[in-house]
Amino acid sequence: VCSATSVASSSGPSNENEIWTAGHCAANTTGNHVWDSSAIFIPAYNGNVANFDPFGEFVWTGGAITSSAWFNNSDLTEDEAAMTVGTSTTTGRTLGNSVGWDGFAWNYPVNQQFVAFGYPAASPYNGANLVEDIGATAGLDGNISGANGTKPIVIGNPMTGGSSGGAWNIGWSSAGTGYINGHNDYTYSNQTGAMYSPYQDTLSNTVRCFN
Repeated sequence: VCSATSVASSSGPSNENEIWTAGHCAANTTGNHVWDSSAIFIPAYNGNVANFDPFGEFVWTGGAITSSAWFNNSDLTEDEAAMTVGTSTTTGRTLGNSVGWDGFAWNYPVNQQFVAFGYPAASPYNGANLVEDIGATAGLDGNISGANGTKPIVIGNPMTGGSSGGAWNIGWSSAGTGYINGHNDYTYSNQTGAMYSPYQDTLSNTVRCFN
């Protein structure tokens, strides 16, 4: 399981059908990377009630992209992906018409105030509820180097496995979606409550604009 967010695509408002997530949610990390064989996106999933899919269920169409740096080299600095979904199998509506979409930011200053979202499934969470976390940039990961010249960003964020791919938004409020400017990506076992995200650069936007 992973998390993802409806995002503005190059297709434009008439066909907003794209989700943004982590690269390792679309192409796994076991041995040689292999693309998912199937996936389904359930926005606002609520596993605690009968109406667990209030906006419908959106099956992946097979359209997807990740960075070659991630796919070929497991490069965490570019561990990001975009996928396209069809109309809801339960409502017949498009993703954009059902839930709208977030904007997208890239090449922004590193220091930001983020609102992170995700569905952590590993203890102490159970994957049934959306979790929101507010955290400011706390630093960069000096342990990693890769294709992205800016190292991954870290914020205080206690989410666990299952939250991967969940958006870090800037400019988010109850009145507006703001812009995706990162996502839950990886943690270190010796850094409790710290979550890392690739810095969103020009390549990030190229990945987003594949559709």
